Amino acid sequence: MWDVLLENGVAPCGLGCRDTLRLEAGMHLYGSEMNTTTTPYEASLGGL
Repeated sequence: MWDVLLENGVAPCGLGCRDTLRLEAGMHLYGSEMNTTTTPYEASLGGL
């Protein structure tokens, strides 16, 4: 499966890359960027 993915242009990436993309998309990680004291507005979730 790994070879098929690589042949089709999929590039491996690490957690640093994943976290950068997640943060740019505004997808917060519980325990890292938010916790039980974070309000929805502080977490940019006010529009939900």
